[in-house]
Amino acid sequence: MNRRSFFQSTTTVALATQVSFSALAAATKGKSAGEMATDEDFWMTIRNEFTTDRTVINMNNGYASPAPRTVQDAMKRYLDFTNMGPYHTMVMQLDPKIERARRMIADAAGCDPEEIAITRNSSEALEIAQLGVTLKPGDEVLTTNQDYPRMLTTFRQRVRREGIKLKMISFPVPVVSMDDLYQRFEQLGDFEQAAASYEKAVKINPSNYLTWANLASAWQWGKGGMERALPAYQKAIDLAEGLRKVTPTDAELLARLGSYYASLGEKNKSLPILRQALALDPENPNVQGRVGFQRTWSG
Repeated sequence: MNRRSFFQSTTTVALATQVSFSALAAATKGKSAGEMATDEDFWMTIRNEFTTDRTVINMNNGYASPAPRTVQDAMKRYLDFTNMGPYHTMVMQLDPKIERARRMIADAAGCDPEEIAITRNSSEALEIAQLGVTLKPGDEVLTTNQDYPRMLTTFRQRVRREGIKLKMISFPVPVVSMDDLYQRFEQLGDFEQAAASYEKAVKINPSNYLTWANLASAWQWGKGGMERALPAYQKAIDLAEGLRKVTPTDAELLARLGSYYASLGEKNKSLPILRQALALDPENPNVQGRVGFQRTWSG
């Protein structure tokens, strides 16, 4: 499931749970994102669900997003219920419902409940993942100065505690071009060092097709060239093809897969996949970038 499909499904579920929004949820079916973007009645209803100050334009939903009125009402209701008798109401009645909520989320996401963790916010969830990756003194983490500050703080904590190395790339926003971004990564260090980091990464998670593809790219442009990169590209293709069977309409997955086939010189496989990716999500800059790069590269 890609991000767009996930948010579409969760939005529909959230709206459908409120009787007053059932018609609104139905109104989104069969309409494109472009059509919904210009539906003023739809967005007026959404806006009226938020109690934000109408004299203020809130442009920072990344730090703390305002909750809709229905969520606020539910939070107040459960807080009042909890304080009626904390042990009886919170421990005996509300706590068991957390597991039920986890099962409902897992059902919506199409996964096992054991794969779902309910955290207090996105930062805490990402920090759990960052702190859970096995890293030894000297291991390197590569990121950019556009990463969320809390995530950079977490990596810096591991630098101080465990002696890992943190490298950050700086680039203008918006990015000047894909070539400019690539050159900034290239200037950070040699490809052999990058390949060594990816080799460690595939040992940690050998089923991640992106890591295998990154390793292949580092080998391709470093010592050994394409001959050395071929097995890693093939591994990335095998893993990506497996995911393709599960999410056949994931445009970004298809765009990456098409670019891997192109790297192996298999145009007959690459071009149809790239065309499919572009048809599925023509406005996606990641898809556009990969399709454009492959067109330039292969002529």
